Amino acid sequence: MALLAGMLYVGCGADKVAPPVGAAMNEEEVKNLYSVKCGICHGADGALQYAGAKDLSMSTLPLEEVHNQIKYGKGTMPPMNKVLDDAAIAKLAAYSMTLRKVKP
Repeated sequence: MALLAGMLYVGCGADKVAPPVGAAMNEEEVKNLYSVKCGICHGADGALQYAGAKDLSMSTLPLEEVHNQIKYGKGTMPPMNKVLDDAAIAKLAAYSMTLRKVKP
């Protein structure tokens, strides 16, 4: 089980990008960060659902809850609070909201 958790942690891009300073990130950098940290499991459009990932395109979670799930992780999703600063997490959360096909 620990091996599987470690594989998912690495597979979700937890160690592939140096911690960015979120406040200085532009839109393209946020999209690239999403691609590396989130897109592996959630897909470019948010609907991939690899390794138990939720379909972000169908999510109705409020922004604050999305932010907290990115920050602290949930299920097989690793926490990003040791890898990303709070501003980067906030920008990832906001970007993930743009992938929605439904309105909360």
